[in-house]
Amino acid sequence: EEFVAAAFGVVGIDWRDHVDFDPSLRRPSEIVHSLGDARRARERLGWGPTVGFEEIVERMIRGEREGAAT
Repeated sequence: EEFVAAAFGVVGIDWRDHVDFDPSLRRPSEIVHSLGDARRARERLGWGPTVGFEEIVERMIRGEREGAAT
C-alpha cells in the first residue's frame, strides 16, 4: 500500500480512486510487514543509503514515463 500510494502520489492521483483490493485473493503466506536493516552494512562497510524510498519511487515512475514517450 505504501508503494502504491507513493507511486500514484508522484503523478498526483489518489490511488484509492483507481485500485481495487479483494481480500479473498490475498495469499495465506503474504508478508504483512517487511523491514530491511542496513546496520551491518553501515558498521562493516561504512555504507549507507543515499536515496530515500520516496525518491526511488519517483525515479521509477519518471523512468517509466520517459520510456513510454519514446
